[in-house]
Amino acid sequence: MLIRSTLLFVFLFVPFFVTGCSQNVRVEGTVSFSDGTTIDRGQVIFENDTKTYIGNIRKNGTFSIGVYKDGEGIPKGHYRAAVTGVFEETPPTSGTKLQLVFPTHLVAGKYRDSKTSGFEFDIQGKTTGISLVVERTKKEEQKQQQKQNLPLLPATVQR
Repeated sequence: MLIRSTLLFVFLFVPFFVTGCSQNVRVEGTVSFSDGTTIDRGQVIFENDTKTYIGNIRKNGTFSIGVYKDGEGIPKGHYRAAVTGVFEETPPTSGTKLQLVFPTHLVAGKYRDSKTSGFEFDIQGKTTGISLVVERTKKEEQKQQQKQNLPLLPATVQR
């Protein structure tokens, strides 16, 4: 009977304690353009060879991953990072009945991909103070985007 009780304890409760003691950590930082202007929308992406973790950029230019409760966040390890989802809507042309809105990336293309951004971090514990500084999209790149992109957002219809 003692062996049965011990086995029952091991199989039922030990996995709970092991998974409850997570190695995930919180990551926090700021995102700005090279001129010091903070970025007030979009996402920061941390990824390694197997997983991707996303944190939203707040209006004050800060981001965090794993802030809601203990155990959330990202596992300790080596990560590459990217900044994405930062758009500016190109105003539609006037005088048309149907107006389409063409979003334009504000962050230069190299920073939108973790393989080319140059942002790499070894996360070993709660990490704060990460500063991601990016360049703006150059006018030539914006024009190329506008030629390639279909409108992503429906616009208003004038009456």
